Amino acid sequence: MLKAIAWIQNILNKFRKDRLAAYSGQSAYFLILSTLPFVLFLLTMVQHLPIDINSLMDGIFLIIPQKYAPTVEAIFNDIHVDAGGTLMSVSVIITVWTAAKGIMAITDGLNAIQEIDETRNYFFLRFKAACYTLLFAIVIIFTVFILVFGNRIYFWIRTIFPSFPEYSQLLSMLKSFIAIAFYILIFTLLYKFLPAKRMKTLHQVPGAIFTTAGWMISSYIFSLYVDRSTSSSYMYGSLSYLILFFIYLYFLMYIFFLGAELNFLLFPETKEDYHLKY
Repeated sequence: MLKAIAWIQNILNKFRKDRLAAYSGQSAYFLILSTLPFVLFLLTMVQHLPIDINSLMDGIFLIIPQKYAPTVEAIFNDIHVDAGGTLMSVSVIITVWTAAKGIMAITDGLNAIQEIDETRNYFFLRFKAACYTLLFAIVIIFTVFILVFGNRIYFWIRTIFPSFPEYSQLLSMLKSFIAIAFYILIFTLLYKFLPAKRMKTLHQVPGAIFTTAGWMISSYIFSLYVDRSTSSSYMYGSLSYLILFFIYLYFLMYIFFLGAELNFLLFPETKEDYHLKY
């Protein structure tokens, strides 16, 4: 019993030492700053794809709380109409800078958890953050593409195979499994490549699974709260949803760093791996 208490106390001490709350707030802050230019950049890219605006909005409404729908639709329509070549250029530049700060804040937090110092070139880190931003944009576009055309593909398959509806539940389960596996893969790669140390891939999987589960549960609770809360709306108006989003993003980043802590606690031998210079 005493050993268990001492073990828990050591974990809590490490959490305080690693300043998870500070790094979570810093990461959430810079991610919030990068949200608007990133959305501008993303929507400008989407305009060049063969996607109908209404179909795209239907897909987006599937993954956001219902109360956010009117606001998101108004912002999306304004950006979609006004976006142009100049906006594309400016948003790319701003996105690269702000997203780099967000990624670098996350990297600093992971380095603190792994108890290592950053030794890589500053400009390389900026370039790496820009690459992650572009990759993230591609992933989002691909996800929206699947959301938009998923039902069309389903109905097309039904016309060819009339008995296909019998397997619709199995298909839905398969889609959920693929989505979960995809998120686990993304978090594993972030835990592996962001810190300034060579990390073993399999050692990052437990934290990735923990983070995926934590994000899914948090998103579900957040969605329920937003859809059913009324008191905060009367007090703060539309600003309440923005405040809730900030708090929500902070908790997501905290869970992300908790996943990294879990990896470190399960595999402490990774402390001896050498630092990366590039």
